[in-house]
Amino acid sequence: MTKRTYDIFFGETLCGTAWARSIDQGEERAFRIECALKLNEVRQIGLRPSRMKSLYTFSKDGKPRRIEITSDLGNTAEINISDRAMDYGKGDIPLDQPLDFALGDNMIPLFAIWWKEFKGRRPDTFRTLIPETGAVIDYTLELADGTLRSSLGEILVLDDEGEILEVRPESSDFVIRRGGRPFPNWKFKKQPKQDAYHPPADLNIEDVKIEENGKAFEATVARPLHQPVSAVGVFIGGTGIYGRHGITSTIDIGYHQLLDDLARQGIATVRYEKFDQRASNPVEAEGAIDFPTLCRDAERWLEWLDGPSWADDLPRFLIGHSMGGTVALSLSAEHSEISTCLLLSAPGRPLRQVIDSQAAWNQEHAPSSNEANAEAQRMRRALLDALALDGEWTEDNVDKKLLPMKHKRRFLKSVIHIDPCDFVSQASCPLIVVRGTADVQVFAEDADLLLDAAERAGRPVEFIEAEDLDHLLKRNRKTGLDALAAYRDRRRRIPIALIRRIAKAVGSVIGR
Repeated sequence: MTKRTYDIFFGETLCGTAWARSIDQGEERAFRIECALKLNEVRQIGLRPSRMKSLYTFSKDGKPRRIEITSDLGNTAEINISDRAMDYGKGDIPLDQPLDFALGDNMIPLFAIWWKEFKGRRPDTFRTLIPETGAVIDYTLELADGTLRSSLGEILVLDDEGEILEVRPESSDFVIRRGGRPFPNWKFKKQPKQDAYHPPADLNIEDVKIEENGKAFEATVARPLHQPVSAVGVFIGGTGIYGRHGITSTIDIGYHQLLDDLARQGIATVRYEKFDQRASNPVEAEGAIDFPTLCRDAERWLEWLDGPSWADDLPRFLIGHSMGGTVALSLSAEHSEISTCLLLSAPGRPLRQVIDSQAAWNQEHAPSSNEANAEAQRMRRALLDALALDGEWTEDNVDKKLLPMKHKRRFLKSVIHIDPCDFVSQASCPLIVVRGTADVQVFAEDADLLLDAAERAGRPVEFIEAEDLDHLLKRNRKTGLDALAAYRDRRRRIPIALIRRIAKAVGSVIGR
């Protein structure tokens, strides 16, 4: 049995440990490597404790064939791989060429064993799957001036026998060092499913579907059960991977609670799936969307409201959270039937400027070195340069560190220069702008710009500023990176007092 252990440090602070060991090949003559990863709580960088186990099965010539991943939260994933396709559980994803390797987060010990067993520790280019996203990249190792470097900007320090002794990401405060901690014997207890939505009994909750061009589009309608409906809104969520209810395996954004509570105030809403439900991984899901797609998806459900009799003659409005607010503004400029546009934690500047502000906030609150900050700034410039290209990203035309996120190119390219305030001047329906004072993702400047644009355009606007609420409009008195880590606390809820203020503002605008 071959074993490898590596400790992960931020400066001299131990952030976690990664393990790998080869196990009995069994009758199939497959080569298996069992892995484990433990991350510690390091509050200064916003790291929270977690544990994960995985099992990688390779063919006898080292090709990845199966990956099984389990976390202490009860999340599981199984990926089956052939030379022509990957199966993430919902169908095959074609491969343009066979995979050489699969490398998960912080799995240097996995690579160390595989590289030794199958590649004889020789530098080369390996067609590599990133299991967490489904991205496939060329992971290249080059030996230059006695230093082994990877295409992801890592410096690999080798010992006298050619074993990986240390990995130093370029211009980073992190370092991964070979260690000797014993392989853990974890047994994760079965956890309740974290991303399930349970419809409340006191509301009329209905799942609906639209069939269009052979594709199914799904949504959930939330209506009051024992009172009249005063208005109906189409809800548009922000960026990120989540289902229509805003629940993921790690956080609860709170969309279902917001919209269910609005129904209790007499306001019906439609919340829909942003991603194709047939997509089996983040790469496939995110790679299919751009700003026009987001607009069309919301517009589809506006049109659907022409069908059900309960929606006849009801005032219609749009609710957009974060980037969804920009989509709502765009649609309000095209649909005269919209009574009002409700913007929750929405940007008032192009995404490029918002990213710069977020980076400045992180630089102020994260204990990063000048070198690491300079590298982060360089990568932001490299991203903007890459988004200016018309063709696909390749290792020949963009920084190789960007290639793991090339599936985001279509969306980012479509939104990076959009100015939400341009849409404000193109419509006349009233705006309701809601912002929490503890929001560190969209800032006070953004709300001010939206309000100023509405005033210049003569567009009625109401501003609701919520004290101590963050980007998710939940109470957050944490500081620094702890403020972002609080997103994982599923006990937090959007205050009912805010939801009542929002419902009152909507009622005032529609005259009911």
